[in-house]
Amino acid sequence: MNDLDTQNKKMMMLLELRKMGIIDNKLLNIIGNFDREMFLPNKFKGLSKENISLQIFEGVETTTLTDIAKMIFLVLQNNKKTNVVLEIGTGSGMLTAILSKIYGRVYSVEINEKAYKFSTLILKNYSSKIVLKLGDGKNGWKESCPFDAIYVDACIEEEVLQKLTAQLQEDGIIIYVKKHMNYQFYSLQNRYNNFLNNQSVIKVNRSMLV
Repeated sequence: MNDLDTQNKKMMMLLELRKMGIIDNKLLNIIGNFDREMFLPNKFKGLSKENISLQIFEGVETTTLTDIAKMIFLVLQNNKKTNVVLEIGTGSGMLTAILSKIYGRVYSVEINEKAYKFSTLILKNYSSKIVLKLGDGKNGWKESCPFDAIYVDACIEEEVLQKLTAQLQEDGIIIYVKKHMNYQFYSLQNRYNNFLNNQSVIKVNRSMLV
């Protein structure tokens, strides 16, 4: 793919986000200038310019840049505080890296050892704001809470949701995937289990959090 094709794809992606009402210029600039290639194993690097999900390890998928932008925008609409954030499921490290451009400190937990080793090699030199841990994300990260926001790009059971929301700041937000009827949506919830206005607006297709 030549530079012109790459630029056109980038412009189309940003236009799509703007049409959805995502008009945060800082966020759009971060997404527009982000290079996925370094966050993909060698056999997938040729697809780095494509805005698609890729299963890079068994049970581990990358999130598209448009979905990352949607998640972050939904959270920031409801909570402008960007001091400390928790990500459940580091995966390739792509969302982790983007969050480090917005939040003061990023904690991220990954249960898959291959994904953890892969993302650690990349992120250890990417930003001093990032702290990683190999472990079960369903338990959150008690030692480092409370968090301004928690990102979970997967479906979670009610018990896990309760455990994670307890680790939020008073006005903190968790974004996760919730099933309603035959569809899944990004949903937002606060520490007191109150659903927020923009919850069921963006359809996704995710598996349960392992």
